This record gives sequence, structure tokens and C-alpha cells, in this order.
Amino acid sequence: MKAGRDAGLADPYWKQYFTPEEVDEIESAVRTTGLVFDDTPLHVRVYWNGPEAPTLLSPHGLIVYGFLCARLHLNFHRLGYNVVSWDFPGFGQSGGPRNGPTIASMIEVWRKMIPWASEQVGGKRVSVVGLAEDGVTAYYASANHPLVSAISVHHLLEFGDLENVAWVNPRWMRRLHGWGIAAIEKIAPWAQFDAEKAVPWETIFASDEDAQAYELYRRDPLRIQRYNVHLARQLFKRRKPPVRFEDCRTPVQLITSENNKLWPPHINAGTHARLGGPKELVVLENQDQWSVSQAFNELYAGHVARWFARHERQPIAEEQEVGALDAT
Repeated sequence: MKAGRDAGLADPYWKQYFTPEEVDEIESAVRTTGLVFDDTPLHVRVYWNGPEAPTLLSPHGLIVYGFLCARLHLNFHRLGYNVVSWDFPGFGQSGGPRNGPTIASMIEVWRKMIPWASEQVGGKRVSVVGLAEDGVTAYYASANHPLVSAISVHHLLEFGDLENVAWVNPRWMRRLHGWGIAAIEKIAPWAQFDAEKAVPWETIFASDEDAQAYELYRRDPLRIQRYNVHLARQLFKRRKPPVRFEDCRTPVQLITSENNKLWPPHINAGTHARLGGPKELVVLENQDQWSVSQAFNELYAGHVARWFARHERQPIAEEQEVGALDAT
């Protein structure tokens, strides 16, 4: 893997999110490079352990950008993985309009990155980590993919399922929002939405430590500030996955948190019940949707690494079902 070693940011703002020890570790581990997607430059960072190390792909959800997941990625790197991360178009250091991509483009970026990451390690299979909303796009791109050995996601359902916006209640209000956004897309396709108001960020940055990170992020020059109407519409619009959950043979782990207010645990439990191949549902006890804390990221990475280690050398066609519930 040939790339630079500057960790990708000349501006020191990002260092405020991490301890001095973590900053040193990031700058030592990360190599940066770039790819082009539909004329848009993508910023790619790789936490490198060498060509013989197992490799996983893990970008970001729709609120942050990839570098802000560094605490999780460092945990994977410490466990011996190469970690390939990137900023989707319009996020972080990637190019494109600064109002987010579309769901379709996010899926296509995943499809580009899977063979690219495999090529960096001699064509070996890779593993996939989908965080927050990106769990769905990750699955759409990687289920039954011959280069993907296993998947771990934080949230999974079909696009068009109203549970994708489960924080909007009552349920009839979700339908009303969907209809309204569809109408806006037709009459004002240039429309944008305030990112901080579109999703209740306070339910994500719930603890005192998270609140401190939230205040840093609100002043971050690379933060996402607005979403385009097409992205908002595609969160509501029906899009069948290329591989039905019942037909998936790639091992899939779903991780949810007991106190998750954005997507309560029953959402992942419903998807888990439909999956036809090896699968696992992990429910993190007494945890919110996410946390920036070192303890949470270490816990999360440990579950993912355990799942991948179990399946890295097993064929995609494996039929047996593994642990249905692992409460931690």
C-alpha cells in the first residue's frame, strides 16, 4: 500500500478529539491516499499493519466524517487489522458538494472500495464494518460479495422501511415527512436541510464526554452542516437490497445498544430474524446509541474482531447459524 504518512490533516483541529497519546498513535499508523469516484476525489486513510494482516473497511455514518472514528479504528489497528477508511463525497476531506452524497452514490463508493482494499493485500478477502446509517449501504454493497468474508453493522433494515427514521413519532408523522420530502424534491430539487435539526444529535452525544466532543464538532471546519433533499428522500424511498436478507450467506453481525433512541434494539432484532446465513445479534447493555469514550470503542471493536476472527477463513456458502443473541 503506497501512500503518504501525514495522517491527512495539516490543520491541527482534529487533535482536540483525542488524547496526545492517541494523536501520536494515529500519526504513526495512518497512511493517506486518494481515489476518484465519478470525477469526485475521495480522501482515503489506511491504518496499516502490513500486507499479511487481515483487512477491514470502515468509513462513517451521515453525521461525522471518517477521521472522527479514529478511536474505533485505532482499536482495530491494535488488534492487528489494516483499517481502510474514507470520507464519502461531500464529507470531511473528500470532494463534492458539502451537503452529503446520495444513498446510491454511497453504495457505489463501497463497491469501488471493496476490490481496491482487497488489491492492497494481494487479492485476499476483506471484512466490512458499517457504522450507524452506513450499516445499510455497507450491506447493500457487500452481501454475498466474493471478496467479503464477514460483515458487522450497527444498523440494518431495507431502505423505505419507516423504522429507518424511528426517532420521528408518531408513525403517521414519518409517512407525512416522507411525502413532504418527495414533494420538495420535485418542486425544489436544490433544497437542503439543516443537518443538526434533521436528526436529534442530542440523543447521540448523550454523556458528558460525548457532549464535550459535540461542542468541538459544532465548530469543526469539516463538519456536515446541511443535507441535500435527494439524500433525505432516499432515506424514505423504497430500495430493495440486491441480496434479500433471507438469501444472504455472508456472515452478518448486528450490534445495537440497549438505550439506543434512534434505532431501538427491536429494529436490528427484526432484521436478524430474517437473515438466512451465519448471524449474530449483540445487544450492548446500558449503552446509548454510541459513545466517543475509549471504553465504548474498545468494547465495540472487541465484538467486531471476535466475529471476524471466527469467519475470516470460512467460505461464503457456509449455512449454519451462529449465536442468536450475545448480551454484553
